[in-house]
Amino acid sequence: MAGPLGCGLSGEPRKQVGAESFMSIELTKEELADVLPSLKRYAREELEIELGDLPAKFLLEYFMKEIAPFAYNRGVRDAEAYFRARVEDLPAVCFQDGLTYWRGKK
Repeated sequence: MAGPLGCGLSGEPRKQVGAESFMSIELTKEELADVLPSLKRYAREELEIELGDLPAKFLLEYFMKEIAPFAYNRGVRDAEAYFRARVEDLPAVCFQDGLTYWRGKK
């Protein structure tokens, strides 16, 4: 049984079927409305290329499909390392001795 973020319970990535992946990184309409003008501005000011709305959207879709998974996977690895470190710390942070009732009695 696979988890919701594109990984199986074993932590292994889901297998791809053809060129399509079970996991996709998609922006909301609001995020898209914020990102596209920034991408168009970058192309205009840094590359001296004027992008229309449709070419900018296609370029963004390409970046999201081809490049964004590297950042996503890095974030997953970083989160895993963070939580593994916290789990390894649990015995030191959360451990409580048992059979302590008689220690305070004489």
